[in-house]
Amino acid sequence: MLHFCTETTEEFVKLLDLQAGQRVLDIGCGIGGGDFYMSETFDVSVVGIDLSVNMISIALERAIGRQCQVQFEIADCTTEEFQAGYFDVIYSRDTLLHIQVINTVSSFSMHLLFVCSQNEGKMVHGFSTLSHILFIK
Repeated sequence: MLHFCTETTEEFVKLLDLQAGQRVLDIGCGIGGGDFYMSETFDVSVVGIDLSVNMISIALERAIGRQCQVQFEIADCTTEEFQAGYFDVIYSRDTLLHIQVINTVSSFSMHLLFVCSQNEGKMVHGFSTLSHILFIK
């Protein structure tokens, strides 16, 4: 199963065409596997957020001694205030489909894209082997 997870992460991240120095927001980062992969492979800085204290605790433990630019925070993406244009990329796997907002996930996705729109941002979200990528120009 781990091989499937790694392969799927690589597949999703490939869609982002990450460039060194970019800033990535990972919504629902879990234990940080994708965040470590993105930072270590593409030299990007990643902020991973998750509602689960346990997941963030494990992610922080896994970060010890690693040479990468990754931060982890306990946060709710529906209420967290993000600085407009700060992130170049928003990445999410198996998370956005669980978010219930007043309107729709699509309008919520557009709200998140505002966070990275000043930098011609990208957002990828997916579940299982299905992914969606949105680009703002």
